[in-house]
Amino acid sequence: MSLKEQYANEIDGDRNEYQHARDDRHDTPPEMFSDEPDRPRIPFQPFPLDCLCEALAKYAAQVAESIGCCPSMVAVPMLSVLGA
Repeated sequence: MSLKEQYANEIDGDRNEYQHARDDRHDTPPEMFSDEPDRPRIPFQPFPLDCLCEALAKYAAQVAESIGCCPSMVAVPMLSVLGA
């Protein structure tokens, strides 16, 4: 067997292994993809801006309003910076 044929056989073997691996991943039971959480949902509680000083609370509220997000998305990273 020539080197070219050996290489072609090796490539075909790898291709077959890859195809079997792709086919096997579809054997996952449908219940694995359930959209329902296993635990009860915890209601959302907004970040308590009143625990920050007035200037930081005002800053967090204004930034959140200007970029259209929840104040907690601004206040939590701000706590990391303040703690550093």
